Amino acid sequence: GFLGIIKSSELEGISKKGRHLKVTDISALIDGRIVDVCETGFLSGTIVIPKFVIAKLEEYASSKDLLEKARGRRGLDIISRLKELKTISVSLTSKYFKSESLQENVVLLAKNLNAEVVTIDFNINKIAILKNVNVLNISDLTTALKPVVLPGESMALFVMKEGKERDQGIAYLDDGTMVVVEEGRKFIGKRAEVSVYSILQTSTGRMIFAKIKQQQEN
Repeated sequence: GFLGIIKSSELEGISKKGRHLKVTDISALIDGRIVDVCETGFLSGTIVIPKFVIAKLEEYASSKDLLEKARGRRGLDIISRLKELKTISVSLTSKYFKSESLQENVVLLAKNLNAEVVTIDFNINKIAILKNVNVLNISDLTTALKPVVLPGESMALFVMKEGKERDQGIAYLDDGTMVVVEEGRKFIGKRAEVSVYSILQTSTGRMIFAKIKQQQEN
């Protein structure tokens, strides 16, 4: 069912190198948000998919492990969806560099093509810095586009569940950012007006702390 992927035009002996080429790694294909980014026009040029990445996805897709099987099939499906887009072109390459990991292979390929790497894998960033290769991390883009919330700002949120501390409630912004609502336990299952008083940036993302606006309690 995926033979059409393999028969795509290849980049063997390519003469036009440069940053219009975006080499995608396995993490970006399994994640899938690369399709949305391409549809909006934020990525232009040509998406280059290494055949060794496709081989790894096919290996996953035939795995007996259900999670690996799902990851492999999703990655292959994302390749098919990328090929259908009119906003960007997709090409394959058989170029391969002997290295210790698939991630390093992707970076070496991008360096050879003077291209950029599209990924969500933080380890790729570290390898790319050493190889002087530019990385487009979709997770970084997602973080950069999160709505700006400032201390003192008011908003209406749906309090979903209780928090760890007494009387706390937990709500979420549209982008999934967790909001800890002080004195919000009594509003679980309801929308409440809250006022932001603190924002904590952690290695896993943002946490917002807010209080119930006083007039609701009276």
